[in-house]
Amino acid sequence: MFKDQRMAQELVMEALKYHLLPERRPLLQTGRTKPRKATVGTLLAVGGMDANKGNLLYAIYLCKINYLILVAINIKKTLI
Repeated sequence: MFKDQRMAQELVMEALKYHLLPERRPLLQTGRTKPRKATVGTLLAVGGMDANKGNLLYAIYLCKINYLILVAINIKKTLI
């Protein structure tokens, strides 16, 4: 995906290691891994698929009231 963007590759790998290796998080601490407080109030969630690798879910999460709103489901199959 980021074949020509070395810095982007490094950031993705850093995030991947941080999330997939929770026991090593103390060793992986940097300025980018500092926990942040949610101040925006909303979060757009995009993702998910069914068994046929179809449906893509779009939802909005309202952090302050702990509420999830389903916005849309993309039922069209796409190849990336």
